[in-house]
Amino acid sequence: MNKSELNGSPHNMQQNYQDAMAMVRKFGKPDLFLTFTCNPSWFEVLNCMEGVQRPEDRPDIIIRVFKMKLKELLEDISKHGIFGTVLTYIYVIEFQKRGLPHAHILLTLDSESKIRTKDDIDKFVSAKLPDLCTDLRLFQIVTKCMVHGPCGTININSPCMRDGQCCKSFPKQFKDDTEENVNGYLIYRRRATEPVQVGKYSIDNRWVVPYNPWLLKKFNVHINVEVCASVKSVKYLYKYVCKGHDAASVKIQKECALDRDEILSFVEGTYVSTPEAMWHLNEFNLSHKSHHTVVRLAVHLPQQQPIVYQDGQEAQAIERAALRKTTLTSWFELNKNDPSAHNISYSDIPQYYMFDKSTTNWKKRQRGGQNVIGRLPVVSILDTERYYLRMLLLRKSGAISFDDILTTVAHAVRNDLWLWRSGDVPDLWVQHQVSLCEDFVHRYSEQTGPHYTLADIEELLTSYNLSLQKLHLPTVDLPASVLERANFDVVEEQAKANSYTMQLNSEQRNVVEILLSAVYNNAADTPKCYFLDGPAGTGKTFIYSTLLHTIRGRGDDVIPVASTGIVATLLIRGRTAHSVFKIPIDLNATSTCNLKPNTKEADM
Repeated sequence: MNKSELNGSPHNMQQNYQDAMAMVRKFGKPDLFLTFTCNPSWFEVLNCMEGVQRPEDRPDIIIRVFKMKLKELLEDISKHGIFGTVLTYIYVIEFQKRGLPHAHILLTLDSESKIRTKDDIDKFVSAKLPDLCTDLRLFQIVTKCMVHGPCGTININSPCMRDGQCCKSFPKQFKDDTEENVNGYLIYRRRATEPVQVGKYSIDNRWVVPYNPWLLKKFNVHINVEVCASVKSVKYLYKYVCKGHDAASVKIQKECALDRDEILSFVEGTYVSTPEAMWHLNEFNLSHKSHHTVVRLAVHLPQQQPIVYQDGQEAQAIERAALRKTTLTSWFELNKNDPSAHNISYSDIPQYYMFDKSTTNWKKRQRGGQNVIGRLPVVSILDTERYYLRMLLLRKSGAISFDDILTTVAHAVRNDLWLWRSGDVPDLWVQHQVSLCEDFVHRYSEQTGPHYTLADIEELLTSYNLSLQKLHLPTVDLPASVLERANFDVVEEQAKANSYTMQLNSEQRNVVEILLSAVYNNAADTPKCYFLDGPAGTGKTFIYSTLLHTIRGRGDDVIPVASTGIVATLLIRGRTAHSVFKIPIDLNATSTCNLKPNTKEADM
């Protein structure tokens, strides 16, 4: 397993995401989202070039200048308060395919600095071309660094094009005034003005990426500034920031048994550019958060705490573990010996006590507790005992043992009251519809999200011999997974298939013909497994889209399946393998897929 301390590893990025969400729970959702990129034409970079050297020849200089610029940007934001008083921030460093670094930064402002009105938004964020006569320098920087594409009908070969449309939704609409909370997002003011010539394209305000004029003039680089106070699903924003590395190579082996080496897959499956390698050699952090500390607390069953050991030293490791307390067992001891801790929950204890790793005891803090946040790890519901232990730890304070956690009268009475109070299922649906639907609304739309949600609930109720109709909820005809693939127009899909096929080059067309032949040729000797490989930008995703539209255009169902959620989002109605085949999160020798036979989903 990758240790969370391995900088940039998937496990490390997942832990960073959970830390960020712990900060959200305490301080609220972020207000601003910034993307700060590296400019290889910075004076500080060019001034260090010798002879015929170019910036790409000196990644050591590029990453050091970027690091200093990022530090200065954070000082302008957190200390000089260009956006107001900052409560907390996090940033994550990524490296583009061409190797240059950029930082995703999320800021949370205090209550007096919150961005609440249209005037507040327009004060900090602009999405227009500056006046050429009054601010020539800003105009030059915006046209060089902050113009998207162009794409669409102007340039159909732009990298942002997906299924014939820009994945960033450019060009935007003209708007005389900023509009708040349109489907959960902002629409910035972009007034209709005369277009200007930028290179070989004619550009107007619809193509401008939102920016802050003061920051743009100071740093002379692409700095996208977005107000995210009205984004409904804040977790998607943090997941995007903490999504981790791109993969670059895949090795396929034919073996009888599943033997996945997670460490090997991380080492062999990570694309590392020269600047990123230099970043690691300098031991720079790939992520950072403000001066707040997130303490990760243990959640384990009796005598089942994790033990780290070297091969051949298992017995010694067990002996050492028997003498050392975890944060959880030490919390039990604290409650036995310190009555003042009885009213503090396990997740809040780090704010008032410090865990001494040398003695494995909790010690009362003298100062600084307001900047400390406790966090319990995420536990899958498939790990039933630990899952419910975690729920109890979130609610009960003063426990002195594992048995004591399970024994509570007052809390059970309160739960009973809430259970009786919440017996009106339709009323519960009305009250919590927004929260229940957010995953599907994010994936589809405000209109169809509730429909998919109800279909998903129907699937869950089936295992309890219940249905939406029995609970007096609105009904749907098909399970969510089946509904998802039944909801397409054959004529529209065929039209898209024809359009996509016309845009294929000869090599792409050959690939599509081979794969379609494999789909519709039932001969036993026809290969059914293919591996498509190619550098970024060669049209692999375009081939997948062409295949999906063609098959659906013929009236057939197709399920695009990917190993991760990030990859699934690139496919039209893509889903993960865990979702489609009900693969358990934790695999062992007795694991089975929970795909029930004789169901509509299994038939699909």
